[in-house]
Amino acid sequence: MKDFSKKINIKFSNNELPNYHLLYGKILIEEDSLDKALVILENKSPNKLLSRQATNWSRVNEFNDPLLQDDLALAYIKTGELDKAIEVYKTLTSQDIAVRGNHFINPKYYYRLAKVYEENELNEKAILEYKKFLKFWKNADKDLPEYIDAKKRLAKLANNKNSSYE
Repeated sequence: MKDFSKKINIKFSNNELPNYHLLYGKILIEEDSLDKALVILENKSPNKLLSRQATNWSRVNEFNDPLLQDDLALAYIKTGELDKAIEVYKTLTSQDIAVRGNHFINPKYYYRLAKVYEENELNEKAILEYKKFLKFWKNADKDLPEYIDAKKRLAKLANNKNSSYE
């Protein structure tokens, strides 16, 4: 990790370290260095730092930057650890602030959780998450890839559900 900070020639303050770890984790995922990525993200990702609470509303933004903070779940998906990915997404989508912290719930987490449920053949749960995602994105541009994909996947799952009852 020291080599990484030297390469980008930046000194990070303690406040910036969580974003540094996220960035480093993202790079390791893209390089398929998944074991290293998991070590960094399991110990340093915002998912493990949810105890970091904004002490006043002027600081809330720093807890939501970057907007997508699901790198640990993505690393678990790439390593085939779908149950662990599901747990991360359940934390990220929790309505309980004691579980989630002061983090914004990005609607894409519902979409990604639905895909993991679907991959894990938990189709009823996938249907519910796709519906949540589409509800949040009901006013989104209809040509967004996630929106199109979620509609198709939901229709397919609903159709399979209906045909299995016949």
